[in-house]
Order: sequence, then structure tokens, then C-alpha cells
Amino acid sequence: MKTTLWAVGFLLSFGVTQTTTAETRMFGELGLEFGGYNAGGNGVNTTGFPFDEPGSLNALNAFGDIGAVYNGGFAWRFSAQTARTDTPLFNGFGVPTNEGPKAASQAVITLGQLQSRHFVGGFAGLGSVGFVGDDSDQNATYRLLGIGGAYQAGAWSHGASLSFMDVIETADPETLSDAGVLKLQSEYALDADTQVGVFAAYFRGEMDWDGATADPVDGGGFGVYVRHRVGQVGGRPLMLNAGVSRTLLNEMPPSADHSLWVTRLHVGISVVFGKGGVPALMRVGGAPDMTTTQMFNPMLD
Repeated sequence: MKTTLWAVGFLLSFGVTQTTTAETRMFGELGLEFGGYNAGGNGVNTTGFPFDEPGSLNALNAFGDIGAVYNGGFAWRFSAQTARTDTPLFNGFGVPTNEGPKAASQAVITLGQLQSRHFVGGFAGLGSVGFVGDDSDQNATYRLLGIGGAYQAGAWSHGASLSFMDVIETADPETLSDAGVLKLQSEYALDADTQVGVFAAYFRGEMDWDGATADPVDGGGFGVYVRHRVGQVGGRPLMLNAGVSRTLLNEMPPSADHSLWVTRLHVGISVVFGKGGVPALMRVGGAPDMTTTQMFNPMLD
């Protein structure tokens, strides 16, 4: 954690010293969304005794962005999200779960150079995931460090990022750690009010590193989303956000041969502040969202 905080502090200090006299274009966004998760595969034990692993759950996710672009092209963005699931509610009603995710959060600072047709930068972030009941010893804090870039081609914005993720605090290492993550993302602007995006990711890392040998894990994900302006709130754009994604996880031999998939559907609204909200190039060239992976990775064991 100290390494990440030092990196974030240095990047922020450098950005401030470089832009104190430059003109600023601020942007931001705040929103809420409802997400439904459905999991399957031989890694999900929904018929276990005495506790089942949840094959489906719902979550309420709050998210926000704030950032700025300066005259010389220097840009920064701070993005954060936090999700709370309904697993504790059902657990309290007498339907106990095994490895049921309770909450997940991720916050990332991105700094880089943004021009009209390209973006290049780096990011550092922290995330956390929590579980219900006796599985709270699997609660984990992880960090992300990476680089990203993007370019614009007509109405398309194409981007990629390469990052390293490791768990820096946990009592029982069941989440994904020491992982390299590659993300590809593209977004198409149908018009000024509507954007459609697609993304895909691949990662490879490990879990259970407290044993004689760590268990290798690989996987990935893909998805599609849409952002559409549906109105205004106080003169600010009101956006409808919706999408579907699938995450794939595999615990590989020789330690095990388990796999699972997670489908996530989400829909929500957000209010955009500033001029145009988060630049599309920073969005497609930004950090990956690893919350779903960390919520469900423990079920592989």
C-alpha cells in the first residue's frame, strides 16, 4: 500500500507543478447503477452442505469521476466505485452462503497526455473486496499499477491498457494476485448523446500462495455497454448507462482444474459535470475494473 500511495502522491505532485498556470477544463460524473450477477461452472458449488456458494446475487453500485485537461494536454482523472451486494441480507434470513461476496470497491488515479486524437498515460489504484460470515478472512486489499493509451479514428475511440495487480493485505489468499492484465476497449459515438462500447480483457496470476506452491489462475472477460443522454438535471446532462459482461476464471492444473463464468447485467443513471464528461480516449485507455474478478475468484477453490 505504501508503494502505491507514494506513486500516486508523486504523480499528483508532478501534475500540479506542471499545470498551476494553465487553463483548465474540468469534467466529472456521479452515478448509481443496479447490477445482477449470475455465476456457473464446475467452480461454483450451489449444492454444497451445509453452505452453498451463491450462483446469483444483486448489487447497488455508486461510482464517480473527476478530472481535468490543461492547455498543454496534461490530464488527470480520479475514478472510484463501491458496490454492496444483497448476500448479507439473505444470509441474515437463514440462507447461509459459502464465499458469498459482500462488497467491492476500486479507486484509480490516471495521469497522462491528452491530445485531440490520442492519449497516453499511467495509473495507480487500490481496491478491496469483502465476504460474509466466516469467510471474512478472505477479505482482501489489492493494488493496480499500469499504463494505457488510446487513439481516435473518426467516430471510434480505440484504447488498450497493461497493468499489474497484486493483493497487499489478506488473511486467507483466495483472491487473484500477482496478475498481469491486458484490456482492449473501443467506443463508437453514434452522435453527441449516445456512445456504444465494447471491451475484452485477459489476465494471468495466482491464488492460494500461502501453501507449498501457489495455484495458477487465468481468465478474462468481454462485454458491451451503451451510454445515452436521456435528459437534464439542473442543466447538466442525465445519462442512462447499461451493459452486459462476462468474466471467465480458471484454476489450472496441477493444483486443480476448476472454472467458472460470471454474467453481469447493469443499468443505471449518472449526472455529467463540466464539458462533455470523461473524455472517451481516457475511458478506453484507462484501468480495468477488477471488482467482479475479485468477488468471484474464491469460488474456484
